[in-house]
Amino acid sequence: MATIIQGDLIDSVREGRILQVINAQGRFRTGRSARGFGHELFSSYDNLYDDLREQLSDKADENYAETISVTVAPDLVVDNAVVMYESHGQVDENLLVRAILTQANVAEQAGTTLAIPYGLGSGFGQADWDSVYDRVKHVSNLLVFKLSVEDKDEFDEDDDDEFNVVLEDDDDLSANA
Repeated sequence: MATIIQGDLIDSVREGRILQVINAQGRFRTGRSARGFGHELFSSYDNLYDDLREQLSDKADENYAETISVTVAPDLVVDNAVVMYESHGQVDENLLVRAILTQANVAEQAGTTLAIPYGLGSGFGQADWDSVYDRVKHVSNLLVFKLSVEDKDEFDEDDDDEFNVVLEDDDDLSANA
């Protein structure tokens, strides 16, 4: 059975795997207006953004339904599940569930855990968290982090689980939209 933990995922997880949701367009928001779980991940791990950009294709169709893993510390990997086609698009719940189950299996094979934030994909991504959780709650090495009320108040309730920065060359992407 998955374990729900009250607290901050990024402050707590030092080994294993963390899963976040991103879009296939490769657009991640940066700057002062950026917020949410993805922003916190990119801010916490210096190499995450550059290593992810390096692995993403300029063609959204090649990214969609993939999970791109980036090692951010000697014993910590961030898995980036491409389960939204467009920036601020709707999360494909089946792909999200598949990503959670697959990466939890990868973590189990390595003898470790997969950590996700409570409500992953349910902000702008509009996933039905209750439905997603019902389908993954049986996973014994899944850690679901739930921010306390005072921590959650730091973020707007409409925050999503993806982080948007515009690619330098949008021409290649617009042809695939």
